Amino acid sequence: MEPKEKYNVRMLRGKMKGKFAKIKVVNARENNYAATIQRRKKTCASEVQNNSPECLHAEDSLGSRRIVNLKVFGQQLWCLSCNIALSINNAVSEKNFGLASIFKVKCSQCGRLRTVNTDDKLPGNEGFIVNTKAAFGMIDAGIGPTHLNT
Repeated sequence: MEPKEKYNVRMLRGKMKGKFAKIKVVNARENNYAATIQRRKKTCASEVQNNSPECLHAEDSLGSRRIVNLKVFGQQLWCLSCNIALSINNAVSEKNFGLASIFKVKCSQCGRLRTVNTDDKLPGNEGFIVNTKAAFGMIDAGIGPTHLNT
C-alpha cells in the first residue's frame, strides 16, 4: 500500500491568483463569478431606464474629466452633410484610448453619426499624440503609470 501524499497532485487544478487551488475551490469561484455577472446584467437591463449609478458604464458617462485638444475637437464638431455645428450633449457613445477619447455625436438636424476625437492621431493610426506625450513625460520625470494615475 502506498503512503498518501500530503498534497495530492491530481486534486490540484492549477494556479489561481498565483497559488495552487483544488478543483472544487476553483469551480466554486468561477460559478460565483458567473452568477455575479448574470445578476449585474439582469439588474442593469431592468434599471437602464432609471439610469442607476451602478449601471452607468464608462461609455455612458460624460461627467468625467478629459484632456482635450480644443483646436482638433472644435474642427471636428461639424456635420459635413448639413454644415451645422454639433453639440456634445448629443453624444451617443464614447471610447477611451488612454488619455484620448473618441465620441460618436448625432447630428440634431439630419441624424447622422459623426466620430469626434479629442486629439490628433499619430501618422499611420498607431495611437494618439496625447498618450505618446504622457509616456515621454513619465520617462523624463522618472515616474511610472501608478504615479500618473494618482
